[in-house]
Amino acid sequence: MNRHVTVAALTVLGFGFLYLPLVAIIVNAFNADATMVRWGGVTLEWFANALGNAEFIQSLLTSFGIAIIAGLLSVLVAFFGALGRRSMRLRALSAVDDLLVLVRLVLPIVIIVMAIFLSTRIVKLPLGVWLVVGAQLVYSSAYAFLIINARLRQLDSSFEDAARDLGAKPWAVFRSVTLPLVVPSLVVAFLMAFTFSLDDVVSPTFLGGPTVETLPTMMMSLIRHGATAEVNAIAVLTMLFSLVPMFVALTFTGVKSLSAVGPRKGAETR
Repeated sequence: MNRHVTVAALTVLGFGFLYLPLVAIIVNAFNADATMVRWGGVTLEWFANALGNAEFIQSLLTSFGIAIIAGLLSVLVAFFGALGRRSMRLRALSAVDDLLVLVRLVLPIVIIVMAIFLSTRIVKLPLGVWLVVGAQLVYSSAYAFLIINARLRQLDSSFEDAARDLGAKPWAVFRSVTLPLVVPSLVVAFLMAFTFSLDDVVSPTFLGGPTVETLPTMMMSLIRHGATAEVNAIAVLTMLFSLVPMFVALTFTGVKSLSAVGPRKGAETR
């Protein structure tokens, strides 16, 4: 009995540590007291100020633009990489491929970004949006590869074999059988890469230069001058703008969890 109480207490503490700060941000975004020293009543003034802040809107558009491009490129690279990995017959090549993916997963992001930064200084490449996208592509595509490769390994080859037996060409098999079965995993991989990009602070800081300001870098500069109710409102709007598209995409694709990526290998078919 005592053990169950201890586990329940630790669970409550864990969830409280994770979610109470988010609740505090949401509540203080509606606090009429700008200093948040006390509760001054409910107001929407800070949301109006945030939506009227040109710097916030520009940073939001920049962040979403970078995240969409980085997400799409990550899925594209990971998808073709997973297709190539699936067709490999030599264990040595598969081991090398797995090692290259693992290196991108375990290396700290700051090391990857610093390597790209130093390389650009040697070849005199200008800092900007595309360097940020390239840096995010390096590590985001590795996570996307794990999701897509796992789905491809679960595919029952009998679907594709049946299509070939019916006379379908390789491209027709890919377009009509393979691709529809992996679309949910592509969506999940995109959403993961999109989220990583939206949260990234290191890449824009080192590679963005003076002209690129994303939401994380803008919020860091605001917090240096002290947390205010408007900063909380910006954080709440950022959460809404990032979560709503995710829920819409998951709803329309029918994906309810990372494991819901279609029928598993060996599953019964009708």
